Order: sequence, then C-alpha cells, then structure tokens
Amino acid sequence: MNCTTLLKARRSALQLFICGLALVISLGMGTTVSAATIIQYSQDGKLFYPLPVISEAMAATTYYDYSEHEGHPGFGLSKRTGTLALFRDTADGVLSLIFVSGGGMGDRGSGKISVLGLPSDTQLSLNDNGRYHLTSNPGTLTGRFYYRNTTDGFVLSGLEGKTFAAQLQLSGLHGLKALRLTEGDPNSGGAFQPLNLRRPIYLRATFTPDVGGGAPPSVGTLVPEPGGLGLLGLIAGALIRRPGRKASVIR
Repeated sequence: MNCTTLLKARRSALQLFICGLALVISLGMGTTVSAATIIQYSQDGKLFYPLPVISEAMAATTYYDYSEHEGHPGFGLSKRTGTLALFRDTADGVLSLIFVSGGGMGDRGSGKISVLGLPSDTQLSLNDNGRYHLTSNPGTLTGRFYYRNTTDGFVLSGLEGKTFAAQLQLSGLHGLKALRLTEGDPNSGGAFQPLNLRRPIYLRATFTPDVGGGAPPSVGTLVPEPGGLGLLGLIAGALIRRPGRKASVIR
C-alpha cells in the first residue's frame, strides 16, 4: 500500500513504523541535507499533503506520448476524467506538471482551466490541440479544453528548483465528471487520488538548497532532516501518537 495513503487512513502502528523505516532508508543515514523540492497539494488551502512524483528517464512530453491528435500517457486514460500528475525526468531533473482530459474513442467533454502562481520562467512544453496560453510575471496558464474521441491537455515544464504556490481551477465543465491526481506512479506502487473538480487545487513547492553535499537533488519528497535513526524515532513516535489524516497546516 502507498505510504501517502497510509498517512491519510487509520492504520496499525506496525504499518506506520514500516513506512517510517522506508522513508529513513530512502533519505540515507547521513546528516547532510541535499537539495530538494518538496511538493504538496491541497483543496482547501490549509491542509497540505505530500505529493510523490512520477520519475522516469525521459522528458514529460515523451511520457505524455502525443500522437494522432491525442495523448497516451503512461498512467493511462479514463473516460469523462481529467488527470493531474507531477513528472520528473531523472536524466536532467526537469520537473513538469501534466494535465490530460478525455478517454479516447467514445468520450467527449469541454471546459476551461487556469493555473495561477507559476514561476515566471515556466515553459508550455506540450500544447495538446493548441488551446492553452502561458504568460509570465507571474506565470499564468489559461485555456479551453475540448475533446471528442481524443484527448486534450498540456505539459508545463521548468518547475524544478523553485519555490512557488500555484492554484489550478476548472470551470464551465461539460462531459467531464471526475478529476484525479497521481500520487507517485500508479504502475509502480503509486495510486490515483480522487479530487473535487469543483474546488481549486493548490500546489505548493518549497526548494531547499544543498547544504553540506549529499545525494543528487530529489523531487517530490519530504524534507530530509534530521538524519539516521533519530529521524526514525521521531517518525514512529509521531505516527503512533497521532492516528488518522496527516497533513501540514498553513495558519
């Protein structure tokens, strides 16, 4: 089971302890803090949850696999459904936001989308069907999606190494009945998280510069501090004492 999912549900202390141990192993046993972009999401702007990314050694545009007027992303399509995903190219560290709507043959839908608060140097690296527009200072994407027997969507790239707070909103929807977010790779232990498509989606990114060396930059992970077994103790103690949903609260 996905550890992010475990944090949102009531699970046994043993399961939570195992997740904490896995996190310590993944962060390493050293005490240095390597560069990281911490990604979180929310739908009320107050409770934020960790958002694991999909990581593969390819560009996000390649993963989207646009051909014959439609996308074929690795996480798959679902009729009457929009999907959001964060994707990291492990070859060069580029972090991208993917949005795709439509399920191919037999599916039809339309609506408007806006993404506010993006870094000013964000790039619109894929514009499925050409109805999206990106402006800078601050970065804002607006557009309309319309699909009939195809898909519609976009890829925004250049989000790595940045601190920002973005807000995505859908409106004027016809045919689109659901919205989901990938938590990690659904094909490799990740999951789809259902979202309320009538409410905004808040994405928060915090960049932590490299301190004292360490491993190569990571994206979409929890803050790697402190190190070693001390962190394991903190995680285990906190999780056992505080069952139920786990989130950071912005006050």
